[in-house]
Amino acid sequence: MRMKPFAAFGNVLMCNFLNKGEVYNADIGENIQCTVFWAKGYYKNKNLSTNEKFRDFPTGTFLRPEDFIPGTFEHTAAEESHVFCYDARLNEGKTPPIGTFILLSGQEQILPKNTKLFLCSGTLTIGEKTLLEPAQISISTADTTVYAETDCYGLFFA
Repeated sequence: MRMKPFAAFGNVLMCNFLNKGEVYNADIGENIQCTVFWAKGYYKNKNLSTNEKFRDFPTGTFLRPEDFIPGTFEHTAAEESHVFCYDARLNEGKTPPIGTFILLSGQEQILPKNTKLFLCSGTLTIGEKTLLEPAQISISTADTTVYAETDCYGLFFA
């Protein structure tokens, strides 16, 4: 697994890049402070604490701290995967509201004025400008229509 930080509206997002077939274990404690988003790829999972299969995490899976189950988990990247993590510990303890943006290829959506979108994966067109992942997108002047050139996955910040 390769990790890389990204700036996201004054915050730090970490992206975990995994190759197809890569396996790693994660210990999830009681007080996890991470919000995690699968922007690309697919994980097959096993709960090593119970030795049982655990639900898979396809692209678009979004987990807030309250969604995690304590234990030790084995994660296998069934395909190349990009998983973004917002960790309050890396962001001075701040926990801003974060939501998901999913716009499939060929679809369009109006983003309201004052939107802050971090494009994690995909290609998005705004007016005459085409943006590739990763990108911070601030909609500051007026409601704006965006068009997905490819499947797009991102995170909204308040």
